[in-house]
Amino acid sequence: MEQAPLREGDEAFVFIHKIYGFDGDKTRVIENAAKRKESVII
Repeated sequence: MEQAPLREGDEAFVFIHKIYGFDGDKTRVIENAAKRKESVII
């Protein structure tokens, strides 16, 4: 919140939780399996 907004050409690291895919009348939700893995940070 304290950083300047991103501008075109800026690089950013993002973590995607869910993606909604649309194919005609069908909608598919794909969840990122990486968020279900437990990790330990020491």
